[in-house]
Amino acid sequence: MCDIVGMGIVMFGLFVFMMAPVGLYAWYVAVHKPKLGRAKQVATWKPLAQRIGGRFVVSDGVSRFHSVAVPYGQTQVTALVFDRAVIDAAVKHEIYGSEFGGFRTFVQATVPGGYGAPVLICGGAHKRAVPFCDAAFQKQHSVVPLLNTPLPAIAARLTPQVVHALGVLAPHYKTLIAGPTFVSMEIDGVCFDPAVIEAAIHVVGTFAQP
Repeated sequence: MCDIVGMGIVMFGLFVFMMAPVGLYAWYVAVHKPKLGRAKQVATWKPLAQRIGGRFVVSDGVSRFHSVAVPYGQTQVTALVFDRAVIDAAVKHEIYGSEFGGFRTFVQATVPGGYGAPVLICGGAHKRAVPFCDAAFQKQHSVVPLLNTPLPAIAARLTPQVVHALGVLAPHYKTLIAGPTFVSMEIDGVCFDPAVIEAAIHVVGTFAQP
C-alpha cells in the first residue's frame, strides 16, 4: 500500500514538473504579453488617436489589447490586435493563407453600400500580379485584382498619397485584402510604430470608400 501511495506521489510530482513550463508559457502568452502590449499601446497608439481625431478604445477585458477607431470619409477605420484574420467572404476563395496565427495587428473597415474594389495587395512578388505605378512600386508590392475588378477602379484608389503610405508600410505589412464590403490589412506582430499604424489607416480608409 505504501509503495502504491509513494508511486502516486512520484507520478504526480513528475506531472507537475512536466506541466509547469506549459502553464508558464500559457500565462506569458495569454496574460503577461498582452499586459506589456497594452502599456506600450497607451504610449504609442493613444497619442496617435488623439492627433488624427480618432478614439483610443480601452480593452474591456474581452479583448486583450486596446484598439483605435478613426472616422475616415464615409466609414470608420479600426486598428486592433488579434490572433485571427477576418476576410470578406466574397473574396475568401481567391485568397490563400491562414486565418489563424499569433497576435498580429489588423487595420480594418467596412465599405458602405458594399461597393468596394476587390483587390489583394501584398509585399514581394505574386504570380497573378498586374503592373501598377512605376518599377519601384512593383518591386515592393504586388497588386492582384479580385472578382474581375476593373483596373481603373483599383487605380483610382492608388493615389500618390496611398502609394507613399504603402512605401512606409512595405517592410511591415503582409497583405491588404479588399472585398466589396470589408477591407483588412495585416501587419506582422504587434505594431507599436505610430507612423506604420497611421499609414495603414490611410490605405485601408481609402480602399473602404464606395
